[in-house]
Amino acid sequence: MLVVTGAVDRDTGGPLWEALDRTIASGHYVIFLDLSAVSSMDDHGLSMLLSTVQNLKRGWLGVIGANDDVRGKLDAGGFLREASVRAFATRQAALAVTGERAST
Repeated sequence: MLVVTGAVDRDTGGPLWEALDRTIASGHYVIFLDLSAVSSMDDHGLSMLLSTVQNLKRGWLGVIGANDDVRGKLDAGGFLREASVRAFATRQAALAVTGERAST
């Protein structure tokens, strides 16, 4: 699970892109992205997530806890309609699909 904080935009997205790229390169096909502490996302952030989904040859990306503004951006950009994207309100809900429990 990757936990993201603050804004996801052109100026701050580099480390997230690198982490997502490393995660995919290491063979992970189900990636959870906790966005509950993300304050905002611009078009660059959305584009980065769309590219990540395209780079997943199989599997899916689980988006967790996006606030209303971020979720609106993801929805308006078509991201949440991608077949390989799943949205969850909480970590517990996300991890339930894998049979794992969220640590506190």
